[in-house]
Amino acid sequence: MISIEQFNDQLDKHGADLDSWPNEMRTHARELLEHNDEARAALVEDESVSALLASIMRVPESNSLRAKILRGVLNREGEYGFLDSFVTSVWRMTTVAAVPLIIGLYVGAMQQENYSLLEDELTVMTFLDYDVALLVANE
Repeated sequence: MISIEQFNDQLDKHGADLDSWPNEMRTHARELLEHNDEARAALVEDESVSALLASIMRVPESNSLRAKILRGVLNREGEYGFLDSFVTSVWRMTTVAAVPLIIGLYVGAMQQENYSLLEDELTVMTFLDYDVALLVANE
């Protein structure tokens, strides 16, 4: 037989449904419930709290919400027909393909115009790096 404290602990752990309790504890709990009014009162209270929580947690189904969603989807399909989506997707693909091409042409044109300037800058940077390396080596 278990004590009322152990019964309350098991009730908190496993709930009011004695079938969800471990076999050994279930047997002892049923014996205690036959002889102890306090245990029966605790079980009834836990059952009522569980029933109350179950009723609160249940979300009513809303047919009006479902109808609003379906209306919104149907209206959207009418707004954006096949032709509209096709034209939009063609422009989108054209833009995606053209942007890198335009950037490449721009960079290529800039390099041809400023080729001598770019070559001079690279030469100066090379000599500066060489000078720094000589200074470090001499120290």
